[in-house]
Amino acid sequence: MNSSLGDESEILNKLESYLQFFKNKKILITGGSGHLGYYFLLTFLEANRKLSLNSDITAIVYNNLNWKFNSYLDEFTQIKGDLTNSSFLENLGQYEAIIHLAGYAQPAKFMLDPYSTIVINTTSVKMLLQKLTNDGSFLYISSSEVYRLLPMTEINTDSNSIYDVMHPRSAYILSKLLGEIICEAEVSRTSKNIKIARLSMTYGPGIKPGDTRAISSFFSQAMSNTKIVLLDNGEAEREYLYVADAVVALFKILTKGKNPKYNIGGGLGTSIKINQVANIIAKLTNSECVIPESSLDTIGAAQKVSLDISSYVEEFGEINETDIYFGLAKTLDWLIQESAVEI
Repeated sequence: MNSSLGDESEILNKLESYLQFFKNKKILITGGSGHLGYYFLLTFLEANRKLSLNSDITAIVYNNLNWKFNSYLDEFTQIKGDLTNSSFLENLGQYEAIIHLAGYAQPAKFMLDPYSTIVINTTSVKMLLQKLTNDGSFLYISSSEVYRLLPMTEINTDSNSIYDVMHPRSAYILSKLLGEIICEAEVSRTSKNIKIARLSMTYGPGIKPGDTRAISSFFSQAMSNTKIVLLDNGEAEREYLYVADAVVALFKILTKGKNPKYNIGGGLGTSIKINQVANIIAKLTNSECVIPESSLDTIGAAQKVSLDISSYVEEFGEINETDIYFGLAKTLDWLIQESAVEI
């Protein structure tokens, strides 16, 4: 595997015509050190090298970037800063494209720090929109969690939402929805190209150490102890989406999407139980998999998450092009490279 993610060549091939949209533009990426940021930043950097985009790229990071970006340090601007700090945001320049990826996606984190969660999805969104040129483009990453209290079957972007503010995920859910409202208000009064993506269940290379979500936890256990122990029977169902497929979809909707809002997820044909995912990872890592008989309500998580992605599919075709087994195998390869641990 080379010094980058291993997916970048395929991403560039799929997006070459779309990436021309960013030629000679000033681009800001928030959350550059996060899971999605890892891919977005690399895609732009590789596009500059191989497609001669001549984009002026700035990445806002909270933590240090992965070591693989060391060879690109002279090719973009890296700013360490806190997006909940209004003074920091006020001092930013103007950009022709802003990709707002920052924020907590792990339940353990957004429930521990509801204040920062709310600010990053509301005040920060408003201030970042002010840093967008009048003809600029903005991508806001919302979440399928906005549907949390609706029946989780084939829900779509037109679904209504009713929320309980005492729900353990309310700060995350409601702030994501408010972020969408702020974006929609900006669209109504300007000509800015603003897209909202309600993203669900991505996985793959670039996951951060200490990530407590299921797939990350399973890999961590397997690589540390050659044993995976689930918290419950793992009967909950998810539609996982390989991160490179998600990034391709997000670039497409920002550059050529006809609608203001999209559901981005694996799709109905990709539903898989969490215990099945655990068993695949156990097989890949030659680990034992222990599945309890009990069922738990894990911090308010839904038993089944299923999104209607037809709006995207009708415009661009299928989102999920990576089989779950192959995607998990690529994730393992990346983790081995990162940790230099032999399984």
